[in-house]
Amino acid sequence: TAVGLIYLKNGQFGEALKYFEKSIQRDVSFYKAWYFKGLAQLWLGDLQDAEKSLNRSSYDLGYYGAAHFELAQLTASQGRYERALEHIGRSINGNGDNAQAYAVKALILNRLARHEQALAVAEQVQRMDPMDFLSLTEKYYALTNLGRNAEAQEVYDQALRLSRLDNENFLELAIRYARCGQYRHAVRILGILEEKTDNVSPMVYYYLAYYHNFLGDSAQAAGYLAKGSAASARYCFPSRLESLPVLSWAIEQAPQDAVLQYTEGGQD
Repeated sequence: TAVGLIYLKNGQFGEALKYFEKSIQRDVSFYKAWYFKGLAQLWLGDLQDAEKSLNRSSYDLGYYGAAHFELAQLTASQGRYERALEHIGRSINGNGDNAQAYAVKALILNRLARHEQALAVAEQVQRMDPMDFLSLTEKYYALTNLGRNAEAQEVYDQALRLSRLDNENFLELAIRYARCGQYRHAVRILGILEEKTDNVSPMVYYYLAYYHNFLGDSAQAAGYLAKGSAASARYCFPSRLESLPVLSWAIEQAPQDAVLQYTEGGQD
């Protein structure tokens, strides 16, 4: 499992999976291996098997909260919001201090049109962590859907102030939405950054291209790939695992893009 974790951290998900499977063959009740096997399968896009592995890992109390957190995001990404709500409730029961789990619960409640409850949960997260942008954004959506537009505008303005229009803050929020399959929201978030500042990292454009591709909009994807290629790569040092599939896909689409080659090399 230790070797598998090294491969997983390096983004070599297929190799990591082999070592987790070997650990499970030696001890089928080694739930740590089941958990990380599920994560590797998530990265590889094998959602069906990832769900099985993560469910199996949740038998162990040490992985109960974390496994159900991943399962909540997985099932939300499939539009199975009632099931996602069950998982996030179990995750919170397993670790009541995880502000990110509460933020995902607010997201799920909003998608279920339970906006009053979503608002209450989002406000609870904000008391725990005022810098949690997912809960702040979901608070905005809840207020908007409740017709409380003046309050929603105040939250929107607050979020912009706190974000400082920083590329990394916007990328992190977009990634959190994408983990729950909310690609339209991810695109909307990054679009706000593009609208509000000229200081946009090429990584923002590559993420926008990648998400538009998921949404089936190849023309928009191609346009953002071109914007990424034209952007300055100064101070651009991608470090997130989430950037690996984005950059790999983008290089397949535009193999001659020098900015892509530079940023992908930096990721390595």
